[in-house]
Amino acid sequence: MALTPKEQNFRYNMIKGRVAETLIQELFLSLGFNVFHYGMERSVPGITNLLKGIKSPVAREIRSMPDFIIQDTHNEVYFVEVKYRAKENFSFEDLPLLSGICYSAQLSENKNYKNGINY
Repeated sequence: MALTPKEQNFRYNMIKGRVAETLIQELFLSLGFNVFHYGMERSVPGITNLLKGIKSPVAREIRSMPDFIIQDTHNEVYFVEVKYRAKENFSFEDLPLLSGICYSAQLSENKNYKNGINY
């Protein structure tokens, strides 16, 4: 069965997001950090499809889970949320609402420079 254009776009964006997560994970690992997957896609595989269109408080909490927990070389622990955008526009609304501190690693695609990393 063929995918609809909307389903194809969803999967394409999911792939881009996973590539961005892998880049950030490898960056932190190369800097000596411990990196732990934490996001909903990794904690409960398949839940992304189950939560489509659901706007309950529990669904919002699950969606707000950051992608990683990282530990630096001084044993400090942080949440990290990775965002990929084809355009360079980011806002605080792109970040999940968390009860603790969350750092955002943002990758954006630029036609002239395709590997910008902001954090």
